[in-house]
Amino acid sequence: MIEISGDAKTVAMLYAKRDRFGEVLGQTMEQVVLAIKNNVVSGHLSGPTGANSLSRRTGALSRAVQKEVTAGETTIEGRVFYTGDVPYARIHELGGVINHPGGTAYFFGDAGRATFVSNSFAAQIKGGGLPRTQPHKITIPARAPMRTGFKEEVPRSIALLKAAITAVAASQ
Repeated sequence: MIEISGDAKTVAMLYAKRDRFGEVLGQTMEQVVLAIKNNVVSGHLSGPTGANSLSRRTGALSRAVQKEVTAGETTIEGRVFYTGDVPYARIHELGGVINHPGGTAYFFGDAGRATFVSNSFAAQIKGGGLPRTQPHKITIPARAPMRTGFKEEVPRSIALLKAAITAVAASQ
């Protein structure tokens, strides 16, 4: 929230420019949320897997990142968020433990690594003799692509908003 105070002449001048402030800050907020969204998608949901990055498989999580700017009479709000159609976004953001019931069919490939297959595929194998996993816990670390992308953009976002406010205040 921004509160304007000072001498009456300054307050009156800034108040007279309130429509221009709203217009410019709305445009700047659009730039800010787009930059945050782009940082999340290209910087943390598309690269090599790391502490705060996920490698892209289907692109569903990247497509679920949306932005929105809303303007009220005295407010302008911007947000970047996941849409509700990717239930695994939360666990990648915050981390957690999945209690897997087991029963997933698998086989060992040429490199000696297990390859997991669907039950319908496993049933087609002669005799259905593929081994199955036992119940187990899967720990997913918090990678926080949304929070990290936002945090990285804060300094630039503040600078953009300050510059917009300064430009309008200095204009005739």
